[in-house]
Amino acid sequence: MALYALGDLHLSFQTDKPMDMFGKVWRNHAKKTGKLNELYAGRLFFLQNNYYPYGDYALVGTKGFCFENIGTKEHADMLVEREAKRLSII
Repeated sequence: MALYALGDLHLSFQTDKPMDMFGKVWRNHAKKTGKLNELYAGRLFFLQNNYYPYGDYALVGTKGFCFENIGTKEHADMLVEREAKRLSII
């Protein structure tokens, strides 16, 4: 089985930036992910703070982050810690 991934869609769920500012199709976007998984069951799986088992691996839907001397180390640590908590909930 082949594995394809698309990520970093710049969707905002932590800030007050409604996605419908880009058009009606973006209303209730977060709720649509679950519906998409139902619609495409067996063919596609949409990740959003969840995971999908793939053989001996787990594909996780969380934000990756690397500290590349952009911003502060403390901010980078905060982001990594936040995403680690999200993964522990899964």
